[in-house]
Amino acid sequence: MGEWVAAVAAVTLADNLLLERLLGVYALEAGSRRSDVALGLAGVTLVLLIVAAGLGWLLRVAVLEPLGLGYIFLPITLLPLLAMAVAPLQYLLRRLAVPWGRRCALLLPLALFNAAVLGIPLLNAHAPAGLLTELGRGLGGGLGFALVLVLYADLRERIALVQVPAPFRGIPVQLVTLGILAMAFAAFG
Repeated sequence: MGEWVAAVAAVTLADNLLLERLLGVYALEAGSRRSDVALGLAGVTLVLLIVAAGLGWLLRVAVLEPLGLGYIFLPITLLPLLAMAVAPLQYLLRRLAVPWGRRCALLLPLALFNAAVLGIPLLNAHAPAGLLTELGRGLGGGLGFALVLVLYADLRERIALVQVPAPFRGIPVQLVTLGILAMAFAAFG
């Protein structure tokens, strides 16, 4: 149990997928314009990272290792499996009567091709462990991704309300904000 909690905490804070590994950075820009979109994308990515960690472990242990194929074939074989796993999830989200379900269903394609979703099974393949530990890394990656995305979206909304000097408007203030956020997360390492 301790190994599982350590894996979740390490990937959430110290070894953050967005700030430390730079996986899924385009989703940070695309999903952080509004807090409600960031929250939806964070939730969808959290679910997909857990599914990707589990499918990656199953594919590696049950198919690739017995056939003598390395983890190099993992992304090639994992992407179609993830697409098949996402289809029922997208169908269920579209059928929900609540408005956020339909919005999350629209965010699934963006989250599916997120580099973090493909990166967590590869990171797990480099440091193989049991199923629960790898699922813990997926959960921690999703929680860390969600934390950074929601914090950054909130910071962007707050920055939009203040007067920023002309040379720092736009991308420069966003980079400074991300740098400060990365330094704050680096303190956990």
